[in-house]
Amino acid sequence: MTDSMKPFIYRIIFITVLLLAVYGNTLNHSFVWDDHDIIVDNPQLEKLTNIPSLFLSEDRIEGSSGYYRPLTYVSFA
Repeated sequence: MTDSMKPFIYRIIFITVLLLAVYGNTLNHSFVWDDHDIIVDNPQLEKLTNIPSLFLSEDRIEGSSGYYRPLTYVSFA
């Protein structure tokens, strides 16, 4: 490791420690509200071949939620 790399490494370590300090307590939390319907029990998220259909529908399979978030669903898949 060169001397020019040390400040970069220290910054990465600092940012990682800072992120863990701020968000670390959320790692043991469970799903809330409609997360089970939208993420866990959503059959469209079971296969990656369903990704194109995520761009053609709203949040929920049954009923209308009024939300259109295809990129969020792609990240869930």
